[in-house]
Amino acid sequence: MRLFKFENNQEPFPKWVKKSIAAFKKTMLDEVNPFPCYFAKQGLENSNFRLTYINKEELVSPKVFKEALVEYLKIYKTIQWPSVLVTFIETDQENSLENHEQAFWNILQYLNNEDDMPWPENTPKDTNHHQWQFNFQGTAIFVNGHSSEYKKRISRSSKSDMMMVIQTMDTLKPVSGTSKRSDKIRKTIRERINKYDKIEVSNLLGSYPSEDSKEWKQFWLPDENVDKSGCPLHIK
Repeated sequence: MRLFKFENNQEPFPKWVKKSIAAFKKTMLDEVNPFPCYFAKQGLENSNFRLTYINKEELVSPKVFKEALVEYLKIYKTIQWPSVLVTFIETDQENSLENHEQAFWNILQYLNNEDDMPWPENTPKDTNHHQWQFNFQGTAIFVNGHSSEYKKRISRSSKSDMMMVIQTMDTLKPVSGTSKRSDKIRKTIRERINKYDKIEVSNLLGSYPSEDSKEWKQFWLPDENVDKSGCPLHIK
């Protein structure tokens, strides 16, 4: 099973994965230029994060990644908050933001195609419905896509070719929703993003389940503040 703690330095990781882990830790724990989501530092320091990776030859059929995600979703409730699954990705083609985005959606489509559990009845399959969430194994998850090719949106940049940060919607409850506390946390994080990035915070970021917010649009953000057209995912 390819699911690890960040402290598990004895594993025979490929060189590119070792470099990715070191760079990720450096970014999340940076005291001089703190990462906008301050919960990330807390989660990493408290050993709450888990990692896996996808080698370039696995991109067409990322079965090993799927198995790691299945296992993570079985155990995430036993891990202290906040927990995420960080997935480092090696690409097999020319690095560009467009190619990376295509690979990102292909991975999510693979998960949906291979999911052996039914789509929850209370969740719309229409990706443009404001209550849509991506579900896998009966669990609603939020996926942040990261790329080495971001030039302005530094908070979505990655030292590996690509990276996916996966959180369950349960884990995101303190920062999602419409409570005053959630609103305050989101406002603080987005103010920090404005200082961290070389571009204003994305116009696509919203708060679930606001009617003017679409979850899929926030998974992979453009490097400019523009809208996105139809979702590439086809929910079976």
